[in-house]
Amino acid sequence: MTDHFRSQLVLDPPDPADRASLPTRMVALADHDGLPATHLMRIRAAELEARLDCKAPGWTAQNMVGAWARARHVWSEYTGEPML
Repeated sequence: MTDHFRSQLVLDPPDPADRASLPTRMVALADHDGLPATHLMRIRAAELEARLDCKAPGWTAQNMVGAWARARHVWSEYTGEPML
């Protein structure tokens, strides 16, 4: 990854407080790479963003963790960053 913007998104900053949320990073990378709306990167980011709202009807911790795992899997496959 030679592109500076992309490497900034993928690499974890030294201070975790500076780290953007996973859905935000996913959308930023999808925008940067020009991915279509039907790409899994965008779909999983939207799904996770919706599941992070614990006041939404039908919200469960299991659904939220599942959405995170699916989003993180897509992120890892696309960027090469380890899952954990």
